[in-house]
Amino acid sequence: MLCDIIINKIKEHPDMEVVGEVGCREELAEMADKTLADTVIIGCEPSDLPNIGERLFARHPNIKIVALAEHGRKNILYELAPRNLAIGELSPDELLNTVKQAVAQSISRQ
Repeated sequence: MLCDIIINKIKEHPDMEVVGEVGCREELAEMADKTLADTVIIGCEPSDLPNIGERLFARHPNIKIVALAEHGRKNILYELAPRNLAIGELSPDELLNTVKQAVAQSISRQ
């Protein structure tokens, strides 16, 4: 499963960690409250992002959302910058590099 691949890849990077997992999207905002995560990685279609983002950004305006589409061709990095960056197909390593770059850019803008 893609989730397991991503978790295992994150474990290979000492500067990153999985701070929580949720069973459904409705739990995302609450988990972000508890963990103060920098980034959320979620499986969803790009059309679902505005609804998911609205709830997360209302409580965590600096959070990044990496949306992985089921078919894997329209992955998106979504943030309240405001910008929406299409990132296309990604290997697990490319995904983690994208997350690191997004967080580094966010920190440099603060």
